[in-house]
Amino acid sequence: MHKNKKTFTQTEHHQSVRLKKHKKKSSDFIDKLIVFSGPLIPVAVSFQAYSVIFLKQTEGLSIVTWTLLLFSSITMSIYAIHHKIMGLMLTYMPLVVLNLAVVVGIVLYSQ
Repeated sequence: MHKNKKTFTQTEHHQSVRLKKHKKKSSDFIDKLIVFSGPLIPVAVSFQAYSVIFLKQTEGLSIVTWTLLLFSSITMSIYAIHHKIMGLMLTYMPLVVLNLAVVVGIVLYSQ
């Protein structure tokens, strides 16, 4: 028998198994929630991108804010791809395109 190996009583083992199952169930729900709610962020931003690109309305928009949002979405996209996290990919990859569109629109159409 290994010196560092801890042996569990039957009760401790049962509690350990129950705890692992409970954590898995709650994380499964959160994973499903992220896959559903994450892509709503690009949907919300798409209305702003539409206003900037097609209607050329840039009043009240901050180039600093949208550039920081672009940088953040690029960083999070790289993270999501590196870790193969589908929920984050579905959120941040479209955000890169939309945030870039807003930044380009602000640069082109601001007075």
